[in-house]
Formats: sequence, structure tokens, C-alpha cells
Amino acid sequence: MATRGTKMHPPLPSVSRVDVDSTLSTDSAQIAVLYLAPEKPHVSWFVDGFPIPENRLDFSMINHYEGWGSAILTLSRDKGRQFSVCLQNVVGQVCLQLQPLPENQVVTENTDFPWPLLVPAPLARYRPGQNVRVHAPELTTVHNYTYSVLFLSHDPSQSHAALVRASSRDMEGGQDGDVVTITPVTSGIGGWMVEVETVKENYEGVLIISTAFNSESQLVKSYTVSRPVTTYRRDHTDPFYPGFVAMVTQDQQTLPWRCRPGFDCLVTCPFVSNGDVTVTLSSMRSGGFIDQGEETESVGTVWRLGEYYGKARFVIGDFRSERDAGTYLCRASTESKTVVTSVVVN
Repeated sequence: MATRGTKMHPPLPSVSRVDVDSTLSTDSAQIAVLYLAPEKPHVSWFVDGFPIPENRLDFSMINHYEGWGSAILTLSRDKGRQFSVCLQNVVGQVCLQLQPLPENQVVTENTDFPWPLLVPAPLARYRPGQNVRVHAPELTTVHNYTYSVLFLSHDPSQSHAALVRASSRDMEGGQDGDVVTITPVTSGIGGWMVEVETVKENYEGVLIISTAFNSESQLVKSYTVSRPVTTYRRDHTDPFYPGFVAMVTQDQQTLPWRCRPGFDCLVTCPFVSNGDVTVTLSSMRSGGFIDQGEETESVGTVWRLGEYYGKARFVIGDFRSERDAGTYLCRASTESKTVVTSVVVN
């Protein structure tokens, strides 16, 4: 069961170098990302903005030894030219979006430009009648960082629903009725203050704070860091009661799920829980349900960002619009509760 952690968590993975070899053949290239992390991270690759299912990577390898590692991808160019990679562990996620690959070159670049800084506290506890405030310091005012926040909290009126509140630096100061706001800090080391209106309502849940930096380097286009912050009242021990589970519905997600005809399609079912979770994906066809993947425990296709927010990943093999497009059901279950939400795939 996921409970409030007391142990020291490992630091975020940090990327030290990016290598690109586009001379392998006329239709393939290799990307290698060298990183530093105490434990082997979860690695996800994307091409043209589409997540690549692990079982359809032409060649993907992760080498990890004594805190250092490399994530290597060899992929046919006909599958796209815009590549991204995300490295994640329990304390957060770092993502690199690469520039279009150079033609017939071997390029090595040390990532010594200033990375975005994000050092929020892992816990944000508050007393009733006070607001939650988390400071995200800024490394330098010379570079342009973009901050955004996703807040996943328990809906007190519904035992199985998750409230999703979002804000960004473009909404400085917020608007009337906003639960989460981001405002600049003009004193001290500066940065940005993320504030949750817990003075008005006892919101408890997970704040996911992200910051992005756009680079002008030859290989890296942008770099994004995301960190989860657990938020709950001081007289509680967790933001969610034991066995709680709720799905993050499609209309609360940033983008709808879109697939490319002729390729495997990776679909994710996001959830919030305080407990071990089993997630299945089923397709609704002619009033019936067709299972699109065996039930998997949390150690399988389910992975988490922090202790409470997670995603279950499923593959629709050789996606065909006329055959596979439509509505699917994500079903998440703990020992005491089952919740279902729909997702449209096209």
C-alpha cells in the first residue's frame, strides 16, 4: 500500500550528454542519452509526438552501472523525425525534446547549458484555515522558463472522483475561483510561488509542478522537469484514504489519444490511488466489451510518479481506424474499490 513516505528518496535523473549518429544507414539513426541517477529510471521514447510502445522499438537499450547510465534508441527514420525521451523515477521526471536529426552526421553535445531548476518540498502539509504554498526558485532571470502546475485532489462530494486543477505562469495572479495560482517572487532568490486555496476548502492530493526551458543548442530543443508534491492537512497522514482510487478522465487530460494507422498505438489510463492497483483496458463494440490487454499488477505496465499518481499503459497492435478507433474503458481496482472511465481513441 502506498503511504506517506519517510525514507530519503533518490534525486532526479540528470542528463549529461546527448549523442546522435545518423550515418548508420540510409533509413535509420541512433540516439544515445547519457544520464546520472542512483537507480535505473523508467525510460519512454516518443517520435513525432507519439509514444512508442516498448514492444515495437527497433532497438532500445538501457545500460546502468553505479549511478551512471545511457538510454540508446535505434529507430527507422520512416517512423518520424522528431524524437523525445523522458526519464522518470519516483521523485520526478525529466524530458528532452530533440531538434530535427542532422543528416549523415555524428554529433555529440554536452548538456552544459542551464537546466530549469525545480526544487519543491516533497511534502506540503497545512493547518486548516491556511493556504498551501510551495516555492519554485528560478536558476536565473536571463533565461526564459515556463512553469505549470497540475493538482490532482480528492473530491469530497464523491468518494471515487478526482478533481484536476491546472495553472501556468501565463496566469500570473490567477483569476477569481482558481484553486491553484502561480505568482512571481520578487525578493530573495526570486522564482515562483505555487499556492493552493486550502484556506477556503480542505483540498488534499498531489501537486505536479513542471518547468520547461527552451534551448538553442544543436541537439536539444527543450528540457522539462516535473516533480510531485504530496499535499494534505497536518492532522491527517495521507491525502487519500487507504484503498482510494480515482481515474483521471480524458477531458481532464492535456491531449486526446490519437494513433497512427499501421502502427502500434500506446494508450495510457491515468489514475490516483492509495493502494496497489490493477488496471484493464476494454473496447466497447456492438454493446460488448473486448479485452485489449491482460490484467496487470502495479509492477507490470503500471508505473507511478510519486506515491499516488500513476499510469497504466496498453498497446493496441497494428492500429487500424476502421477496426480499432472508438471508445475504450479504463478500469482501475484496489482491494476495496473499482472505478471506470472512458477514453476515445482515433
